[in-house]
Amino acid sequence: MKVRVVPYKMASASARLFASALTQELGYKVWRGPYKIGKRNIFWGNPDGLNASKLDTFRTLLEHGVSIPDFTTDKSEAEQWVNTGSKVVCRKLLKASEGRGIVLATTLESLVQAPLYVKYVPKKKEFRVHVLGGEVILVQEKRKRRGSEADYQVRNHGDWVFCFNDIVEPDDLRKVGLDAVLAVCPETISGAVDVVWNKKHNKCYVLEVNSAPGLCPKSALIYAKFIKEKVDATDSV
Repeated sequence: MKVRVVPYKMASASARLFASALTQELGYKVWRGPYKIGKRNIFWGNPDGLNASKLDTFRTLLEHGVSIPDFTTDKSEAEQWVNTGSKVVCRKLLKASEGRGIVLATTLESLVQAPLYVKYVPKKKEFRVHVLGGEVILVQEKRKRRGSEADYQVRNHGDWVFCFNDIVEPDDLRKVGLDAVLAVCPETISGAVDVVWNKKHNKCYVLEVNSAPGLCPKSALIYAKFIKEKVDATDSV
């Protein structure tokens, strides 16, 4: 039975890379398109997860006991955080990515009106945990791009890149990542989780769950090799 990639949208660049890597590994053309009976359909992206706002995601994670930063929709509560010395991430957009719509408030004057306020967690490291079919298949660490004058507090894409090598994982990293995917994407149990690690408390916190994460050729190949192992194991039974 041949594999087929079912993307949440056909224009997804990561779905295209994934299908191309699967074609390379499986030795036949892997097509993208709607679900088909008689195929091994691999869903790329969870429409419900993708449409959910960051506030909905945080509420789901909280309900399932996943480690996340404190958050609120109440500006007065966010003001109390600032008054007690905490920084506050004001999320003006609930469905944005790559740092768009984020204002980091350190004073009451800089605390803008927003639908979501998140208490800033000081982070020593930031990771992305890739989960596919209920298994952690890849861990990357976000590091400053060489020569970049990067902001260490809001680590936006561009100045920061996800790396593959020499990664020292916190003890709870993989469990936190897997728990987050189980909470947000229970049907596919697949996604990539952005996690920060606080050195002082030696604890990981989930910031976001991506049901259709951006891939590069190397990560797409890792995904494809994992699928090939599963296909080979099934065909040998």
